[in-house]
Amino acid sequence: MALLVKNESSSPYVFESSGGRRQIQPGDTQMISDEEWASVISAKRGVGHLNPQALPVSASVSATVTPNPPYALATRVDDVGGTPDITYVGEADPGSATSSAIWRVKRVTDDGSELLTIEWAGGGNFDQIWDDRASLTYS
Repeated sequence: MALLVKNESSSPYVFESSGGRRQIQPGDTQMISDEEWASVISAKRGVGHLNPQALPVSASVSATVTPNPPYALATRVDDVGGTPDITYVGEADPGSATSSAIWRVKRVTDDGSELLTIEWAGGGNFDQIWDDRASLTYS
């Protein structure tokens, strides 16, 4: 990691580290390593000395998310229970027959630990038959 610091004192600050020797002149702001920061005595840290600075952020991020498909899906849930507890979740176009190979099916397994395992039949593609959910191959 590194830290951005400004030398607010009236004299240069000299660092001696495994990376060699370097200085921060009065009024300069530089990135320093954790090793360099650790070498600064606490009396030389803070306002009027080597003062840590907030890292500048200049980024603009925008994203447009288009669901695929771009409409709500019909969803079926079958909690078969047992040990481990298994739940199947299927999604398809509204009105789809459960016997048609147009479902996306996942299996959620709760083995009693704090982790759930989620696996998809057919790689999560819309080409599975909901009625066959218990016998599908999941990975």
